[in-house]
Amino acid sequence: MRLSVATKVFLGFVAVLICSAAVSAYGVARLHRIGEGLSLLSRPYMPLARAVSTLDAFHKLRVRNTDNLLDATDPKARSSFIASDRTYMARSVGESLASAQQLVAGAQRTATDRDVLDRIAVRLDDIAADIAKEQTAADAVTARLEKTPRGPDAALEDGITRLRAVQRVVDYKVKDLGLNLQDQMNRGVDEAEKQERAARWALVALSGIALLVGLLVMWLSQRALRPIRTLTEAAQRLGRGSPESVAVPEEGGDELAVLAREFNAMAQRLAARERELRAQGEALLRSERLAAIGRVAAQITHEIRNPLSSISLNAEELGERAPQARELCDAIVREVDRLTAITEEYLRFARLPKPQLQRADVNDTVRELLEFVRPELDSAGVKVSLSLSPGLPRVLADVAQLRQLLLNLLRNAREAMSAGGSLRVTSRATKAMVEIEVRDNGPGIPSERLSRIFDPFFTTKERGTGLGLAMAQEIAQEHGGQLVCDSVPGRGTAFTLRLPAASLPEQASAPAIASA
Repeated sequence: MRLSVATKVFLGFVAVLICSAAVSAYGVARLHRIGEGLSLLSRPYMPLARAVSTLDAFHKLRVRNTDNLLDATDPKARSSFIASDRTYMARSVGESLASAQQLVAGAQRTATDRDVLDRIAVRLDDIAADIAKEQTAADAVTARLEKTPRGPDAALEDGITRLRAVQRVVDYKVKDLGLNLQDQMNRGVDEAEKQERAARWALVALSGIALLVGLLVMWLSQRALRPIRTLTEAAQRLGRGSPESVAVPEEGGDELAVLAREFNAMAQRLAARERELRAQGEALLRSERLAAIGRVAAQITHEIRNPLSSISLNAEELGERAPQARELCDAIVREVDRLTAITEEYLRFARLPKPQLQRADVNDTVRELLEFVRPELDSAGVKVSLSLSPGLPRVLADVAQLRQLLLNLLRNAREAMSAGGSLRVTSRATKAMVEIEVRDNGPGIPSERLSRIFDPFFTTKERGTGLGLAMAQEIAQEHGGQLVCDSVPGRGTAFTLRLPAASLPEQASAPAIASA
């Protein structure tokens, strides 16, 4: 399926938008993931680390308070330490522990790393159990101290030993939990930094890809719109009057290719019209020149015909009266006759009548004419062959002028083959035209002379008038046709007469003649 230029540009714009959207979406996703990691640090871990740190601090205070209690000898001081432990220390430790457990419980409902939080919750429960054991041991020691003064007491010493052991366990577990939380936060920060670096490089890479896609789309758009520049340049050349050199490429199947095809067709029509106008102008100029030449020839012929007649009659009479000068007089008469023939040819050219058109069979005309000129062709050693196409359509022609045209071509061919040769006459139908071709194998016409052979008074013969082919071309054009020449020096010359077929073609009655 061929896409239009607008569709191609739109798809390129969509591709750029998709690449930009992909870069933005990836950046947002990576930032969201980094944000989740940082929020995990800021919501559960950092408050939890502070809570565990507070728990550790209060537990150390309770341990020191216990140490002071065991070292005190004054009953009042001992009572004060016992009251402080029961009313403040135990409560502060319990509140810190409860706060940490609440933070973990709240984070477990929303956090993504539930496994880590579950392990922290288990460790807090374990610490809570140890704190409960510590509280039981502390209660037992304080109760023993309240009942008995300080002195050797095996049960008291055993209780103090158990209390200190439990305190060491609680202190170790709280510190270990704090270190684990710090490690967890450090890993979270490292992971966030790692993701940030990965996101940064990924965004740079995706931005580079988007830039390349944009450049590719721009190049494709320029390539798709390049025919517009070509059409513009061609239109400028066309405006300067050069329709033959404005052809533009017709590649593709979009609307620009259609426009290029239509533009080329228009340029071809304009070129054909220009050639037609040029041909019409040349024909008009030729007609005006021929008319002027005809008027001059008619005037000249009129002025010299009578003197030539008088010279011819006087020369004949002089030859009769003076036999010794008869040979000279006969030469004079011959030259006068030649001049008379030339003047008659000028007169025919000047007074070429309008053709009296009627339906005619060119095969019959060609056949009859060849029968008429065959003796002089045979005497010149010219062998004639015919190839007349049967069933040719009739033409509208003046048969007398058509015979005069063809006779001129046949005699020119005979004169070109002074040492004899072969002559072939062919008739055929092409589209709406009927063609008659006269081809000889004479010496041919040089290319520098070929363009002037139809000009009046141009001749390559020593004693020619240069009016034969000019008159033949005039007859052809008066019949709506054309006489063209194709010649290759050393290989011969072919004259082709093209006449339009009659509007209602009829089958020629004569059969084809293959050769004669």
